[in-house]
Amino acid sequence: MKKTILMINVHQDDVLCFRKEVILGLEKQGYKVVLLYPLGDRTSEITNENIVAEDVRMDRHGCNPFKDFALMLRYRKAIKKYKPALVLLYTIKPNIYGGIVSSWMKVPFVNNITGIGSAMHEKETFLEKFITLLYRIALKKTNHIFFQNKENHKLFLEKKICTMENSSVIPGSGVDLNRFQYVAPEKREKIVFNYIGRIMRSKGVMEYIECAQKVKAEHPNCEFNMIGFTEEDEIELKQVLQEQQEQGNVVYHGPQSDVRPWIIASDAIILPSKYGEGMSNVLLETAAVGRALITTRIPGCACLTENNNGYLFDPGDAEGLISCVKEFIALNSDEREEMGRRSRELVEASYSRERVVNAYLDVANRVIGDGVTV
Repeated sequence: MKKTILMINVHQDDVLCFRKEVILGLEKQGYKVVLLYPLGDRTSEITNENIVAEDVRMDRHGCNPFKDFALMLRYRKAIKKYKPALVLLYTIKPNIYGGIVSSWMKVPFVNNITGIGSAMHEKETFLEKFITLLYRIALKKTNHIFFQNKENHKLFLEKKICTMENSSVIPGSGVDLNRFQYVAPEKREKIVFNYIGRIMRSKGVMEYIECAQKVKAEHPNCEFNMIGFTEEDEIELKQVLQEQQEQGNVVYHGPQSDVRPWIIASDAIILPSKYGEGMSNVLLETAAVGRALITTRIPGCACLTENNNGYLFDPGDAEGLISCVKEFIALNSDEREEMGRRSRELVEASYSRERVVNAYLDVANRVIGDGVTV
């Protein structure tokens, strides 16, 4: 009888875009994989007789203790139903609540710290202390913790949430180098910038919009695209976005199931994120196609410009962003293309998804094989 691995996620796109190769790798190893996440209209793209999906809704951003306790009960019900040999957890709520439930039920589990948000970086605040306590409780009996960048790993070590023995750093979710192949940029007068991600203030979209306004006033040959879904609680931001689109400063394309055409048609990506990324997937994907990266000096972003393939500015610094964009515009087309080639070289050398898949298969086989912490 096949052993079952339960994987808990918070969004359909995460499953299909960033976990698919891990899921298929586990299936190929002979495991049955059960996916818990809020099901969408693309579930059939991943499910088969060995991969099943179950709908588990959650409030990703809220802090309602009753809703969170109900979420824990749903996790408990799924573990009782499927009796997994291992639980794989991603993002903050599944890591904390899934970790606590797995511990209670004495089921081995592995965590992936995909990002920690801003609260964990705030020294000596109540929220920082509370979240740290939750992590210590949830991860106390973990079999392994994957971190997506060295800075988050160091922080958890300092806070004594993990040890060197039960944790390691992997290259984010990695990038599928076959799916995101290098494509030389088109030589043209127009310079195209992309923002790809959730439309929310903490991602720096206000700085992106301000940059678009000021840069287009001086360089009307520039185009600033915005691709992604708008968070429901960002009502005011939706109005700003509509106004800026009507004024011709940005072009909003909504959420896209395949961002490759947009990346290929661009010259650079701008990610002005202000909170703790694990490892930015949109930067990895854009780098793989061979485009320059303009992003902030935060963990999970800054490290992806280490091959002289982009520009960095401080989080929240719109003028710093504008300066970076103008510096990029001043390059000639050959210099911009060379910067993109260096992006591709970086991800080929260190950020392939194959590395991530192998790391998961190794840990899963060892934990299920002998129940050890690795």
